[in-house]
This record gives sequence, C-alpha cells and structure tokens, in this order.
Amino acid sequence: MPTRRLLSGLWLLTLLMSACSPDPKSGTTPTASVSVAPPPDTTGGLAGRLLYKQNCVRCHGINGDKCMLSARNLQESTLPLAARVALIQAGRGKMPAFSPRLNPTEVEAVARWSRMLYRKPIGGAVVR
Repeated sequence: MPTRRLLSGLWLLTLLMSACSPDPKSGTTPTASVSVAPPPDTTGGLAGRLLYKQNCVRCHGINGDKCMLSARNLQESTLPLAARVALIQAGRGKMPAFSPRLNPTEVEAVARWSRMLYRKPIGGAVVR
C-alpha cells in the first residue's frame, strides 16, 4: 500500500511539473489569461460609509433601521439612486439638506452607501 501511495504521489508531482514547465515549441511558460475587471463601485466605497456614519447614523442608525425623529427605514427603502441624491441634497421634512456641507461627489457616495443597507423582504419580514 505505501508503494502505491508513493507512485501516485510521484505521478501527481510529474503531472504538476509538466503543466508548469516551458512549452517545448515556443520556449515559454504557459500562463492563464484571465481578465478580471473590478466590479463597479455601487456601494459608495469607504468614503460613502464614513460620510454616512458622520452624518446619518444619528437618525437612521448604523444599519439604516433606527428610525429616530421620523427617519425612514433604509433597509426597506427602494428609492432609486437619483432620488436619494436629490433627497440628501435638498432634505425633506425633518431631514436637513446636506448640500451645504457635502459636495456632489460626497452626496452620491452617501446615496450609494445607503442603497447597500436595503434588505429584500421575504414574506413581509426584512432579511438581515
């Protein structure tokens, strides 16, 4: 039995080494050509998260479900990005306008981050 394992191990090692050895015809080592594009930034990135924590957590909470001072539950919000940007810039009801203190890029980052807090309801309950 140990001889069989040894032979299997040697065969596997030989197979692996031949796969990584240079191609005798071209003299080059084969490489995998995989093109991996980074996913589009739909989260607002770190800037959106930090700006959200600085400006929104007080009323919406860290997970978007605090609902203080009649703040909407962001885990249930299906508001599109453009509407979120407009709402953050101009404010509504008790929510202040953030355009004086946040520039348009920062507002969009916060809006993108707030979309990531959405939890799709299953059977009427919010999924966490």
